[in-house]
Amino acid sequence: MNKYVVRVIKVIAFTLIFAITFENIFGPRAILKMGTDVTNMPYYNTFYDLPENSLDGILLGNSVGARGWNDVLAFHKSGMTVYSLASESQPVAMMKYVIEEALKTQNLKFVIIEIHGMRSNVFYSPYESFIRRITDCMPMSKNRIDAVGAGYDYYKKATDYRVNVLGKEENERNGVDETALYLPVLKYHSRWQDVGQDDFEDCVSETMSTYVGWHMCETTPLDPTVNGWTDEAGGLTDYQIDVFTDLMDYCAEKDLETIFVSFPTKATINEQMEMNQTLKLVEDYNNDKFKIVNMNTEDVYYSKDEGVQAELNIKWYKDFYGKDHVNSKGNKKTTRYLMDYISENFDLEDKRKNPDYD
Repeated sequence: MNKYVVRVIKVIAFTLIFAITFENIFGPRAILKMGTDVTNMPYYNTFYDLPENSLDGILLGNSVGARGWNDVLAFHKSGMTVYSLASESQPVAMMKYVIEEALKTQNLKFVIIEIHGMRSNVFYSPYESFIRRITDCMPMSKNRIDAVGAGYDYYKKATDYRVNVLGKEENERNGVDETALYLPVLKYHSRWQDVGQDDFEDCVSETMSTYVGWHMCETTPLDPTVNGWTDEAGGLTDYQIDVFTDLMDYCAEKDLETIFVSFPTKATINEQMEMNQTLKLVEDYNNDKFKIVNMNTEDVYYSKDEGVQAELNIKWYKDFYGKDHVNSKGNKKTTRYLMDYISENFDLEDKRKNPDYD
C-alpha cells in the first residue's frame, strides 16, 4: 500500500480516536463528570436533542418548578410545547444563562420563571452540585464559561453571607474548586475506576421534561393555615434584589415575554413575604411583557371556593408530598391552571395537529 495512503489512514484514525476521547472526557455528555443519575441531567440532554424552533417556551426554577409543570400533559391537552429546564435549588443568578442556552436553538414565545428560589433559606444555601446541574450539562461555549463564572461568584457571595451574617457553616467543607467547574474531569477523573457499560449509553428522558420520581406517588397531608397567610412584602437582602433585578434586566433586553410563577406551597410567613416582595419587584419594573401567575393567594391557602382556588382546586390533604412539592395529583392541577393562563394570553399553534410532533 502506498506510504502516503497509510499515513492518511493513520491520521484519520488518530483524529477519530482523539475526537471520541475528547468528547467522552470534556463533552456535554462526558463520562467523567457528575453522575447520570442526577435528576435533571436526562431532561437537559433531551432538550439538546430537540429540533430547532420546536418549543413555545421553557420553564426555569428549583424543584418546586420541576414538580409543578407537566409538559406531556400540557401538550396532550392543548398542543403547546413548554419544556422544563428547572433543577434542584437552581440558582437565580444562573437562570439567564439557561435562557441564553435555549435561545441558541429555540425561538421562544415566552419564558416562565418560578420564584421559590428567592426564599432566603434556599437562596443562601449554595452547593457545588446546584451549579453543576446546569453547567455540567452545557456544551463548551462562551455562555457555559460565563455561566460557570456567575455560578462561582454566586457561591462565594451566598456563602459569605451564610457564614458571616447567618452564622452557619459553609455547605462545602473543602470549598469549591473554580477550575474544576470549568473542567469537570479535574473533579471526576477518578470515576474511570467505576466506569461501566451504562456510562456509554445516552442518558435521556422518555418523558421529555416531566418529572416522574417515585416521590410523586407519595402524599403528605398539609394544613397551611397553621402558618397563616400574609400579603405583606419584605425580607429580601440587597444581594437577592440585585440578582433578581439582573435577571429581569436580561429578559427585558431580550424583549422576552416572561411569566413569573409561584406554585402553591406551605410557606412560612417569612417565606411568603419574600416571595411577595419578589412579585412586587416584577410589578414595580413596569414592563408590559412581564406577567404574574400567583397560586399562593389567600383563597388557595384557606381553600375558599373563589378566586384562583375556584379554578385551581388544590386539596392540601392529598395533592402534595412534603411541604414544597405537589405530587402527581397536584401536578395535574398546577399544570392545567398555568396551561389555561398561557392559552388565554398567547396565540400558540396547536401542535397536536402537526405530524412533526407525533
